[in-house]
Amino acid sequence: MKIIDKTPYLNKKGAIGPLERIQGTFALGTNWYADMKGQEEVMAALSKYLDSKFVLLRNPILPGTQDVRLPLVLSGPPGVFLLNVTNVRGMFRAKGEEWGVISIDHFKPVRPNLLTLTARYCQGLQMFLEKQGVMNMLTAEPILLATNPGMHVDTIRPLVRVVMVDALERFAVSIRDARALQSGEDAQLIIDRILEPKVTKKEAPAPVIPADQRQTPMYDPNERFKEQASAPVAESGGEALVSSQVEAAPAPVKPAAAPAKPAKKKPAKSQGNINITNRQMAIIVGVFAFLVICLIVLIAIAFYLNAG
Repeated sequence: MKIIDKTPYLNKKGAIGPLERIQGTFALGTNWYADMKGQEEVMAALSKYLDSKFVLLRNPILPGTQDVRLPLVLSGPPGVFLLNVTNVRGMFRAKGEEWGVISIDHFKPVRPNLLTLTARYCQGLQMFLEKQGVMNMLTAEPILLATNPGMHVDTIRPLVRVVMVDALERFAVSIRDARALQSGEDAQLIIDRILEPKVTKKEAPAPVIPADQRQTPMYDPNERFKEQASAPVAESGGEALVSSQVEAAPAPVKPAAAPAKPAKKKPAKSQGNINITNRQMAIIVGVFAFLVICLIVLIAIAFYLNAG
């Protein structure tokens, strides 16, 4: 089995060292390192039974997203499998879409819901491969793998298939012996499309012409007469037929004249009138009255002086 590892926080040797473990735990959560160890157990079990026709892609980023990492993608002759590995401990119940723990005969939902999370991973992978045109009527199958011996899952028609650690090798054998649905080249092509997606060019939309700018061909009523007149005339009564067509031909229809645009009203020219506000008028009257009073006072003073 071919393995392509895209796991983050690997050292130069392709392993997770102490420093990388701390970085991954802070970035991806406390269960990250345990799940990575569980993936290694799954990879070891699959490698015992699957040949070079199978390709396993580990922790790739789903194309079209920025930070969605798929856990394990297995592609081979039987099809495509999305393998979500968990290495937690405890008593769990998987019923339909429900995922939770069992404590003293009580069911308590927990997050993350590993059933719906696995299904969403697989749905995103399915949609991407369909857009790439490499599925060939295949359907990716989501599978939840529990690798911790201290984990027990009570299943009641779960949303996705759940495989326990003691059934891991039987699962590998079942995939090996499954009916082939595609060739080894097609299986490799699916992995190649995830690593290097094919870019599809979008056709430019046709330009939208406004209704008032569309050119509508005008119908010429004389066009039909021209076609009939150009046809061969019958030997007997041909002239009468042509003359009747000429008489019956309707008069050419002149295109309706475009409605005249209303003339824009020009603003009336100013006639030289001076617009004075009430306040300005009051100021002028007040100044005039003050000047008149001053004039009367001056006349009175002059008269008084002359009289003395």
